[in-house]
Amino acid sequence: MDTKDDDKALAIVLAQAKDEGLWFKAQTAPEAYLQQELRRLHAAVEADDDKALLDWLERNLFDRKWDGNFGHPYTWHMRADYRHTLQRMSGDDIRTAIRAAKGDTPIDRKEG
Repeated sequence: MDTKDDDKALAIVLAQAKDEGLWFKAQTAPEAYLQQELRRLHAAVEADDDKALLDWLERNLFDRKWDGNFGHPYTWHMRADYRHTLQRMSGDDIRTAIRAAKGDTPIDRKEG
């Protein structure tokens, strides 16, 4: 899937998350199974989006440094220009704010 397809899938998942008709209290085993699988699909789509957002934050807010000794962990530091990125972040939730800082087309991310 390309980025446009990913955005479409994410938009559908977010619209479904608001649809009370899909999230009623299951009365039968088939309804419960359908809801379970729908939740699993939503989690997979949102996980891909969350990974992309975290990767972007890592590249744009943090620097990873290594002291040159094998076996020593990296240390993480805020980038010198982090304020510029933070100033572009705005939105009702963190995902929307990161997308705004990236310059992405806004997607309605409110979760109900």
